[in-house]
Amino acid sequence: MKKLILPIAIMMLTLSSCKKEGCIDSDATNYNVEAKKDNGTCTYESTVVFWWNQSTQDWLYNDFLADNVYFYINDKQFATESALTYWTTTPNCGDNGNIEYTYDLAGNKTQAATYKVIDNYGDQVWSGIINFNANTCLAIELTN
Repeated sequence: MKKLILPIAIMMLTLSSCKKEGCIDSDATNYNVEAKKDNGTCTYESTVVFWWNQSTQDWLYNDFLADNVYFYINDKQFATESALTYWTTTPNCGDNGNIEYTYDLAGNKTQAATYKVIDNYGDQVWSGIINFNANTCLAIELTN
């Protein structure tokens, strides 16, 4: 009888370790490479970077007379930028000096959100809808 207990115990430990649960989606922020069974806990993020070129900067500062602009996602302010700023090429997420926002998608791989940009006079300069997708970086060029 004792000879059977040890092999059965080893087999039970081996089988239980093969069923380690966790997030098995590599697009998730909490991906667990050791997990073999999904437990429904995956969470996701997506990032957006806003930018404009020199022509838009000239319009914003000289024609629109803005000094600063304020950025909102779903009516929550996340950044302020000088109207004198501009980019010569599309910036990448993570670059220094970006107007960047990382959106928590929670357990969803996609989600839509609204954005708006308001000048220092309270006038809305830009607005729209962003379709966030897990583990992606979106670049939105704001134009006049």
